[in-house]
Amino acid sequence: MKKAFLFLLAMTFIFGILSTSINAQGTVDLDKKWSRISSDNSGALNIRSDYNYIPGPPVFQKFDLGETDVLVMPNYRILPATNTTQSELSIDIHPLNGNILFASANATNWPFSTIWGTGVYWTTNAGTNWTGFNNPPFGTNYGDPSSAIGTNGYFYEGYISGSGGMGVATSTNNGANWTTSTVSAMSSDDKNHLMVDKKVGSPYENRVYNTWTDFNGGANNNQVVLKSSTDFGATWGTLINLSSSLTPGSHGQGCNVQTGPNGEVYVVFAVYDNFPSGEDAIGFAKSTDGGATWTKARIYGAMTPNGNYNFGIRGNLKPTSIRVSSFPSMSVDRSGGANNGNIYIVWPQINVAPAGTDPDIVCLKSTDNGVTWVGPVRVNDDPLSNGKEQYYPWCTVDQTSGQLNVVWYDNRNTTSDSTGVFMARSVDGGLTFENFQVSDANFRPKPISGLASGYQGDYIGIAAHNNKAYPFWADDRTGNYQAWITEVTFGPSIDHTPLINTENLTGPYVVNAVISSVNPLIAGSIKLYWGRGVGALTDSVVMTNTGGNNYTANIPGNGLNAVYNYYLAAEDNQGFRSTLPGGAPANYFTFSAATDVIAPTITHTAIGNTAQLRWPIDVSADVTDNIGVGSVQCEFRINGGIINTFPMPLVSGSTYEGTFTGTAAIGDLVEYRIKATDNSSQSNVGYSPASGYNA
Repeated sequence: MKKAFLFLLAMTFIFGILSTSINAQGTVDLDKKWSRISSDNSGALNIRSDYNYIPGPPVFQKFDLGETDVLVMPNYRILPATNTTQSELSIDIHPLNGNILFASANATNWPFSTIWGTGVYWTTNAGTNWTGFNNPPFGTNYGDPSSAIGTNGYFYEGYISGSGGMGVATSTNNGANWTTSTVSAMSSDDKNHLMVDKKVGSPYENRVYNTWTDFNGGANNNQVVLKSSTDFGATWGTLINLSSSLTPGSHGQGCNVQTGPNGEVYVVFAVYDNFPSGEDAIGFAKSTDGGATWTKARIYGAMTPNGNYNFGIRGNLKPTSIRVSSFPSMSVDRSGGANNGNIYIVWPQINVAPAGTDPDIVCLKSTDNGVTWVGPVRVNDDPLSNGKEQYYPWCTVDQTSGQLNVVWYDNRNTTSDSTGVFMARSVDGGLTFENFQVSDANFRPKPISGLASGYQGDYIGIAAHNNKAYPFWADDRTGNYQAWITEVTFGPSIDHTPLINTENLTGPYVVNAVISSVNPLIAGSIKLYWGRGVGALTDSVVMTNTGGNNYTANIPGNGLNAVYNYYLAAEDNQGFRSTLPGGAPANYFTFSAATDVIAPTITHTAIGNTAQLRWPIDVSADVTDNIGVGSVQCEFRINGGIINTFPMPLVSGSTYEGTFTGTAAIGDLVEYRIKATDNSSQSNVGYSPASGYNA
C-alpha cells in the first residue's frame, strides 16, 4: 500500500458533500450538546421489518504494507442481537495483559423505545469469547461511553448519568461486580472522556481523570472541565476549568484525555469561535503534577479568538444526513522506544491543507511534551480531493512497540451513500501512514430511527498491544446498528538503529536489532542482507539470537574505502514477512567506510544586540556530523581582546548549549563563533560563521 505524506495545497469550498448547518434539535444550546444520546419522537421509525441478515463466508484479508504483512481477521459482533442497537463505541486493552479488552457502546432496545445508556462488554481471552450487557449492570444512564483499564486491572466506565451529570462505574474483578460514583451532579454535562494513568512506575499510576463540557449556565458554562480521582474512582477532586483562558467565541467540546510516560496529563478539545459554522481551533491543556496545575494553549487553527479559521466538518454528511464533527482523538507513546513521549492528535479536516475539498483525516504531533507541534500530515492516502469522505477517526499507540494506529470510516471503495472502515499504521513517529481496509463489508450510514436527529454514533475506537490491533466500530449491515470488531495482526516488528559512516576499514560492522513477533519466528529467515559497492546487495547471513528479542550479525570489511548497503528481514511461521527498511531490497541502508574529511555542520541563529541585564547569555546550536560530533565550544572576545572559550555540551538530540563567561558592560562589543570538532582521525573542524565572528 502507498504511504501518506504531507500535502501542501490550499483549498477553498465544498458544495453538495458537506452541509455547514448543524443538526437541528431545537435551540442552539441543544445543538451544542448533540453528543448526549437522546430520543427523537418527531417522526415514524424507519425500520425494515422484512430485512433478514444472512452472514457470508468468513473473509480473511492480507495486505502487503511494504515493510510488513498484515492479516485482518473476519469481522464479528461482540454481543450480537436483533433487538438492540449499539453505537458510539469505546475500547481499551489491559496495559500488562493483551488478552483482556474492555469495551462499551450507547445501547438501546430495537425497535427503539428505551435508552439503556452505556452497554459494557469484555473478554479475557483476546476476543475468543465476550461477556457483557447492553442494559448496564450499574444502572441506566444517558450514554457517551468511555472505557479504560488501569495497571491493576480495574475497569473504569465513564458516562452521562441519568440526571445529566457525570458518572463513573468501576469493576475490580473483570466485570463481575460494579460500584458507581458521581463525578458531577449537574444536569447538562456533555461529551465526556475518561482515562487512567496506565504507566507502571508513574508517580500518578492509576490516577483517574474525567473531562467533559459544562453546559449548565454557571461560571463554567460552555467550557471544558476536569476532575481527577486518587482512590480508583471512589471520590473526585476539585473541578478545574481547562478552556476559559482560551476564550472560545462559543464553546469548547469533544475533549480527549491521555497520560504520558512520566505521569503527564494532556487534554485536547475542539474550539468553536463562530458556532454553528464548525471547528476553528484545537485547544490543548497540560499538567505535569497529576492534574493540580495546568498550562493551556490553542495549538492549531485560530490561534486567537474569532480568528475565522474554520477547518472542521461539523454538520451533516451523505445523502442520509448523519451528523459528524471534528472532535479530536489523542494518544501518547509510553513505550520507552525511539518515539517515547510523542503526542499524536487526529481529526477530520476539510478545505484547509493538507486536507482537500472532501473530509480527510489529519495528524498533528509533538515531540517535546506539547511545547511545539509538527504538521498536520494527511493520514488517508487516497487521491486528494477525489470526492471520497473520511470521518470519525480514533487513534492509539501500541505501547509494546510505539506503533501508531488510526481507524476511521472511509468510502473510497464504495459509492457516496455507503462507507467501509479503514485503518492506518505509522512506524516512524507519525511521519508516514500505511492504509488498509479492515471492514469486510460496506454499509449505508443512516441515523438510528428514534434517536437524536442525524445520530448514528459520534465516535468509534481502537486498542492495540503486542503487534495486534482491535478496531471497533458500529455499522448496520444486519439491519440494526451493532458493535463490530476485528483482530489485525502485523508481521514481525524489526527495530534497528542504522549504521553511520566510519573510518574503520577492516570491520566487522556489527548490526544489532530487536525483532519481535506475535507468531513464532522462523529462525533461518531472520537475515542480514548486505553488499559492498554502490547499489550492491550480494550476500546474506542468518542473524544470531543473543537473548530475548535481540539479534546480531556482522558485515565484514576489506581494508579499503568502500560503500556498504544492507537491509534486515524476518518471517514468522504464518508466512508473514517484514523488512527494514520497508520496500527492501529496492530500499536499503547505506554507510561508507573511509577516511573522513567532512567537517561538522553547525546551524545557529546569531544572537544580535542584547540588553546588558541578560548577561551572561545562553547560546545554542544544532550540530551534526557524518561520523559523530566530538566536542562543541564557543570562542568569543570582548572589544577585540583575547579569545576566551566555554564548552557547549549536548543537551538533547543534536542540540548543544552553553553560557558566556566573564562580564560585559553596556556598550561592549561581544564577538563570537561556534567551533565543532568531529570524532574522526582527522579531527575535522567546522565553524559558525564559516569565517569571522558573529557580533
